[in-house]
Amino acid sequence: MDNESIQIIRQSSRNILKSDRQSLRDAQTDCGRNIINDRITNEAILDIVNKLKTKSSVAEPELHILKNIIIDDQKNIELVLGVHGALKGLVRELTGTDVKKQIAAAGCFCNLALSDSKGCSAVAKLAGPYLILGLDSPTTEIAVLSCWTLGNLMGSGPRICATLMDGGAIHKLITKFPDQRISEAALCAMLHCAYQMKNTLSKEYLGKILHALSTLEINMASSHLLFVLSCHQDFKMDSPVLHKLLRATSSFIDSHNNQCAGVNQCCELLYVIRTLANSDEFNCEVLRYFEVEIGAERLVRTLCGGNRVISESLLWLLGNLYNTCGDSDIFNELNSVIINI
Repeated sequence: MDNESIQIIRQSSRNILKSDRQSLRDAQTDCGRNIINDRITNEAILDIVNKLKTKSSVAEPELHILKNIIIDDQKNIELVLGVHGALKGLVRELTGTDVKKQIAAAGCFCNLALSDSKGCSAVAKLAGPYLILGLDSPTTEIAVLSCWTLGNLMGSGPRICATLMDGGAIHKLITKFPDQRISEAALCAMLHCAYQMKNTLSKEYLGKILHALSTLEINMASSHLLFVLSCHQDFKMDSPVLHKLLRATSSFIDSHNNQCAGVNQCCELLYVIRTLANSDEFNCEVLRYFEVEIGAERLVRTLCGGNRVISESLLWLLGNLYNTCGDSDIFNELNSVIINI
């Protein structure tokens, strides 16, 4: 049997194993859903919601059913939000003493926060203060779900962001950036807030967020947030953050060229490049770093790697650098390398 046939058999076996593992994972996930296989009727949903409304005892499995059915259909979200007193009932379960019920209630709020702006406004006004307090919960699941819920709510519009900010959401989220349990969720929530608020985000909050980011490593979540903040009219990056970004650029260029070339996917390099492109005051320093630490060949490889989004962003940055320091030798080197390709 030739090598090609052996490779085909091996690849086929790997695909079968992957499929089997995925089936097992899906089965295990379904087992943990705590929801029966039969379709839940509107009457069954209303029965649970009315229990919340009337302060009747709601069992943990019922809260899990409600959590899962909410995300199944937008109409189910409207059904829950349309019952006066249902949200107060969920707040009661969220702030109760039964941890399992608290987790299930937090999951309900997380899915309700996928509603439209009107629905999210109702959730934010009633549950927002308790979700902010939930960030300090010693129970990881509650802290994480509270964080994702705040992020979902902030993604629904600037008015809701302002409501949550008035309740101290930004200050609390910033303190959670270093918390490994919920760091990703906190950065994501802040990303939604920064994107929605745009230039209406105050200089005070902008400075606090940037200071908190300066203590973190540059990864997908932190670089994405940093890029959105760099679009703010009052954005000013200090030298320590710049040097951290430049070191990250060198590392991300190599990982992108080795792993992402030819694939139009987003990676950390995209947001680092775009943030540098928005930092005109450091153009000469960025160019010197490119000359000494990165070099023309690595830049050209990235430009010609087949990822259009990355290539266009890098050209945008290089264009800004050229407009400021066009006499740099690296542009001649880039031209020479491109000609010889």
